[in-house]
This record gives sequence, structure tokens and C-alpha cells, in this order.
Amino acid sequence: MRDYLTEVTDKNNLIRRDRCLKMIGPISGKRILDVGCGTGFISRSLTGKNEVHGVDISAEYLSRAASYGIKTEQWDIQKGLPFDSSSFDVVLLAEVLEHVFDTDALLSEVRRVLKEDGVLVLTVPNVCSLVSRVQVGLGRLPSYVEHHCREGMAGHIRGYNLPAVKKQLLEHGFKIDNIRTNAIVGWRFFIPWPWRFLRSFGEIIIVKARAKKMMGIKEAYTVGAEDYDGLRFSSKVGEYYYKVEMGKIFRHLKGPKVLELGCGTGRYGIPLARLGFDYTGIDITPAMLNIAKEKARKENLKLELLEMDAHELNFKEATFDSVFCDRTFKFFHDPIKALEEAHRVLKPGGRIIIDTERITRVPFTWLIDAMNWWMTAGAPRLKPAVSPRFYSKEVVGGMLLEAKFKILEIKRIIALPIFLVWMSPKFLLRYLPRIESSLEKVKGSKILAVGEK
Repeated sequence: MRDYLTEVTDKNNLIRRDRCLKMIGPISGKRILDVGCGTGFISRSLTGKNEVHGVDISAEYLSRAASYGIKTEQWDIQKGLPFDSSSFDVVLLAEVLEHVFDTDALLSEVRRVLKEDGVLVLTVPNVCSLVSRVQVGLGRLPSYVEHHCREGMAGHIRGYNLPAVKKQLLEHGFKIDNIRTNAIVGWRFFIPWPWRFLRSFGEIIIVKARAKKMMGIKEAYTVGAEDYDGLRFSSKVGEYYYKVEMGKIFRHLKGPKVLELGCGTGRYGIPLARLGFDYTGIDITPAMLNIAKEKARKENLKLELLEMDAHELNFKEATFDSVFCDRTFKFFHDPIKALEEAHRVLKPGGRIIIDTERITRVPFTWLIDAMNWWMTAGAPRLKPAVSPRFYSKEVVGGMLLEAKFKILEIKRIIALPIFLVWMSPKFLLRYLPRIESSLEKVKGSKILAVGEK
């Protein structure tokens, strides 16, 4: 790997440093966090008038950073950030994101530790720079894309261009103030702001973004609890998808004692109680649980509904025959921890069923999304600012294995887009699940995973 202890003196990186400092601006009395700080190449210039913290996995790098007055902490940033929420005014994430496996998890943590309207300054190599485009045209790997980690390599495992950076930051609750690049080919200059069309050719992408005011999961669903069932399930489309997913989940349940993670208003709990299951549902939102309890009271059904976090289940080991979740797995900030908790409370041979959104790579997805939006235009939406995480089948399978589950089945489901269901006459709706089953072999917007303890 490359020696980062050697002082950086090349003009390109010095310009990158100066641009980052200019974006941060002349500040004093602020708390600053340098994530993956290394030797403090950039953040050392901010010490003295500010409280600067640096976190890195290398003790050797941190020793150098500490000599510049940076408060250092050795930590693996892929396990989260060891700081309180809303505790920093500025976060610097320079040449780090391309080295991280779960970039969504890291950006979620960066957003968590930033104060409202706090500043994020981020830099990443641009794999679509002018040089990279020429290299690809010549049949060579583009700059900053690496296939091994031998001596002299940087250790890049992720690639970014301008659209990818902007999209991911917006998804994680950031408002972009400024984006620049620092060089084209060998010319070491910044692209003037009016020349926006040239920004995509630069070698390094430099972004200044601000943390927008965010509504958390609990707050969002508290505000929208009364309208939740109407928004999600009252329409023809909502009712169709609800019945399809319910059938797929119920088919895999094993044993009478069932736990649902994120039970909401009891859309699955009530039918399961009617069927005679010993049902327990947990949720972090009391307002949603109260609606579920009222439904159960009206039908005189017996089911247990508790306010609880899926990451910390207050149940004894080997309590349940099945654990399942739908529409909630995407909001788990530590899905491995939640799966490990589910594994702990399951009986030997018990099952975990996960129904969650999939990262889609379907051709013309933009057109399908536009038509779906048009079909639901004007409808109010519940949209927590905490960014959901979308997964591939392989990632979900890997998490199940890491949590010590044996995978029984993992497949794509929900293949029909909203607009096709919306346009179908009622007499055809009964036949759509059969079409779904055929199409799910090649596509699907969600993942159904079944594991066994």
C-alpha cells in the first residue's frame, strides 16, 4: 500500500487541501471531525482556534496527527463513529469514501454526528475524469480504479463520478452548496464556476454540503400514524401489494409463536391473530402501536404489542418459532446486530423472514419511476429523512450468514411496477400474482429472504 506518512508535496494534493480549507472558511470556536484523518494533512490547519478531532485506524498516522494538536482516536470507521449525535459543526471526509465497503453506513454516521446545518467537506477521486475516459477508450483501467492492494496502490474499492456523489449525499439528508474539481489532465487549476460542463472532467471531486433538518423514523411515523393505513393500503395498488407480500411471508412462517420487527399499525399482526398464531409485535413508535391495539380491541383479538427496538430485543433466548419484518429492515442502522438479536430469540430450527427493497438495475428504471410518480401524484407521503438502505440479494444473504443463519431461500419479488397494477381492471387483479411469480425469476423490486437457525 502507499506510504501516507510521507509528507504530501505534489501540487495536485496541495490544491485539494487549499480548496477544502476555502470551502470550510475562516472559522473559530467550532468542533471539527476529520474522518480517516491520517496524519492530519488538511485538518491540522484548523487547530488552534478550533477543537479538532481525528479518527483513523492507523496508530502510526494518529501519532503524527496528534503532534499537530489534533485530538485523535483509533477506530475502524466501518463500525460507525464513536461520537454523540449532533456533536460537530464540521466534518471532513477527504479521500476516504472510496476505501469503504459500506459507504451508506458511513454517510449515515457522518450525518448523525453533524449538527443541523453543519458542514460536510468531502473529496473523492473521479473515475470519469478526462484522463480516465481516454484510458478506457484505449482499453486500459481508468485512473483510481484498482484490482489489487500491492505496494504503491491506494486501496480503492469504490468508484465515484459527479452524479453518484450528488445522488448519495442527497439520499442521506445533505444539501449541496458547491461542487468543484481540482485538475484536468496535468493542468493544476480549479474549474471556474461558470464552466460547469467541464467539472466532470476533473481528477478529484470536492464537495461542500450542509446537513438538512431531518425528521427521524420515530418522529415521522408518529406524525403520520393516523394516515398510515390510508396512504399505504387503501388504494387498489396498495391493497394488491399488501396481499401479495402477506401471502409470501405467511407461507414461510413456522410454529405458533411469531415475532414481527416493526409491526406498525398491525397490518400483519391482526390477520395472524385471527389465524390463531401467538403473535408478538414490536415497534419504536407508540402512536403506531396504539392504532394496532385499538384494532385488536375492536375484534377482541389477543396479541402482544410492545415498544421496543429491533437492535435490543428484551426477550429470553429461544422464545420464538419465527421472526419476520417487512418495510422496516431498510431502516435498521445496524442490520447485522438486528439479525443477531433475531437469531438469539429464535428457537433452534426457527425461521427469519425478511421482505425488503432491492437495489434495482432494471433498464429504463427512470421511465418506470416517472410513471409510478404520475400515478400517485398529489398523494401525501410519509418520508422520514433517515435514509433507507437498499440491498442486493448477495448482500442480504451475506448478512444472514454473518448472523449465523442457514439460508433456505432468497429471491426477488414484486416484479410488476405500480402503473401496470394501477391500469389493470379489477377482474385481472386475481391473475397478476401468477404473472408476478413468472417475472420474479428475472426481476423484482424487493427481496424475500428466508433463513433458519
